[in-house]
Amino acid sequence: MSRNQPVQLHSHTLERVTLRGAFQAALPVLETGKEPAVAFLYTPSRFIIARVQDRNLTDSGGNAVSCEPVFEARIFNLQVELRWLHEGEGVGAAVLVSERAGTAPEWSPEPAWTPATRDYRGFLKNRYLLWGQADPAGVLGPNAPHWTPLSESCVGRIDVPLCVDPGQRVVLETREYLEVIAPHGNVVVGEERFLRFTPYRAGGAGTMDRSRGTDKAGAEAPLQAGQGQEVRDA
Repeated sequence: MSRNQPVQLHSHTLERVTLRGAFQAALPVLETGKEPAVAFLYTPSRFIIARVQDRNLTDSGGNAVSCEPVFEARIFNLQVELRWLHEGEGVGAAVLVSERAGTAPEWSPEPAWTPATRDYRGFLKNRYLLWGQADPAGVLGPNAPHWTPLSESCVGRIDVPLCVDPGQRVVLETREYLEVIAPHGNVVVGEERFLRFTPYRAGGAGTMDRSRGTDKAGAEAPLQAGQGQEVRDA
């Protein structure tokens, strides 16, 4: 499904900030919405899915996740996405991306976030189908009502912050923003924003599935753990 009307993406960037610092500053907007924000955290040894809970990042066991080993993070809800990339000595660049203007978090007394706006021709609604089905035998501890283990023999198990029925599958919803490349007028995907996990429901005629292992930035998104397929709805 697509929307051809022009759309703007508003970003706010901060340089040389720790992941913890960027996360704490962005909490006012990350905690908006009915659903807790989801975090994809990349470390040298593993890929972690967490969620924002009690002003912290927690895993499926209800444990706080340390930001120290993380070299890349994407924390998102339906309204906004926070991205952070380590550059050295524990600090990196953070950017907050949203279709809504005025989402810059307060940052005092540190330097202000730098705002920018970019115009796009429209967007595509996209879904990544995660590997694995909901495992009825999974034991997730105190956060069990909010998490579901997905399992597949070829990739093992991954816990996702979503309640689904045994045997059901899960998709990651995203939004791809389209821009025109001069001088020939070709339309390409210039940006992608992660939105949320939802239960998988097969599309109607015209649905297209294709293998997908990396996101637009080249990072192995659930991608590493979910090893999904891209599902497009006509």
